[in-house]
Amino acid sequence: MKVHELKLDEKYFDLVNNGLKTFEIRKNDRDYHV
Repeated sequence: MKVHELKLDEKYFDLVNNGLKTFEIRKNDRDYHV
């Protein structure tokens, strides 16, 4: 399994860290395959 480490925008860090933001829907701009 390959792990992709992505950077997180500062404005979302506290929300993710507190568990208030758990996912984000994005356009496929990195061409990842499952």
